[in-house]
Amino acid sequence: MTDEKKEIEQALEAAAMELKAKGAAVDPEAAEAPEAPAPEAETEQTAEAKPEEKEAAEPEKPSEQKAKEKAKSKTAKPDDRKKSASALKELARVRRNKIIGITAAVIAVMVGIFLLARNDLKSNNHGGEPTVMEDGTKVYPDGAKELADGTVINPDGTTEQPDGTVISPDGTITQADGTVVTPPPVQPGDSNVSNVSADNGGAGGEADTPWSTMTDGDYQIAIRRLNAYDGPFLEDGSDETVSNVLALQFRNDGEQDVQYAEYVFDINGEEVAFKLSNLPAGQRCVVLAANRHAFNANEVLKLKSRLVAHVDYLPTADDQLLLVNNGDDTITVMNLTDHEIPLARVFYKTYYAEQESFIGGITYSVELKNLPAGGSSGAVAPSHFSADYSRFVGSGVYEG
Repeated sequence: MTDEKKEIEQALEAAAMELKAKGAAVDPEAAEAPEAPAPEAETEQTAEAKPEEKEAAEPEKPSEQKAKEKAKSKTAKPDDRKKSASALKELARVRRNKIIGITAAVIAVMVGIFLLARNDLKSNNHGGEPTVMEDGTKVYPDGAKELADGTVINPDGTTEQPDGTVISPDGTITQADGTVVTPPPVQPGDSNVSNVSADNGGAGGEADTPWSTMTDGDYQIAIRRLNAYDGPFLEDGSDETVSNVLALQFRNDGEQDVQYAEYVFDINGEEVAFKLSNLPAGQRCVVLAANRHAFNANEVLKLKSRLVAHVDYLPTADDQLLLVNNGDDTITVMNLTDHEIPLARVFYKTYYAEQESFIGGITYSVELKNLPAGGSSGAVAPSHFSADYSRFVGSGVYEG
């Protein structure tokens, strides 16, 4: 062994002794601990034996043992913790589904009760149980029709929507909360008048010369321009005497009845409307300009828009009511049923037989209440009714 190598080994041995001496001075219990291994001197057997000797010499303190057990409980057996969490989630899911199922069942029962009550109410309001057609439409004894979506069309043309909204034939809307929405004086119509021809050569009267006749090919309505009208103004029920008012005659050339129609013309930048209701197929009606526009033979009427509502037949209750013109400007309404009718309504228009034409687009009506079973109203004198110049155009039965 060389002197240099011997010096290195002596230095290492001195360092090991110094470290051992320092350890004993700092920690009194370190005397029982295994000696620090000397380099190249520790065998595999002593290295394995030292931990066991330390474990036997230093038992764990209670506080340290609890801490380790707690840490072990947090870290040990992760599969058990996953199983526990999964079980809690499954229990919550089962309970949630059970609550949802019970709630759905309660709602279904309540909806069923509501539908049954509503159907009973409809039957009572319309004279009994309906007849169900092949397409699902329900037809009630009083003529009312209930569509598959729950919409009810009454004999007088009133439409009742499933949400409680009621739409009258004139366009008035009564919402479920009682709010009434009145339509504007001129309702928007179909502005596509390409299928309307006039004898001045222009579609919808677009030529800059007056026309005498016009044909609406979409609705099978023919229009004829008349001379100035003098007489009572019928369109608003006022019967005020007017003169030189623009008038048009409308003829229904279609197979369906016209329940309502409105034609709006542009006359030198002014909108002039003509409104008519309850015009049976094959019939004619003289209509005055709603704003009493003066007649001028040289003016050009250009059709701006129109609104036409067709029905197969105008609403009537002939199977329940018999309408009698008594010949003295009164009428009698007879109840043909075996039960009291709370409310009946009769519709009529002014008619001039010599001209074979209705006069005035307006339709009048009279209400009669509490008609006894198999009885009559007695003689009633409706406003604007004339034995010679009035014609019945419809009737209806209601629940009051």
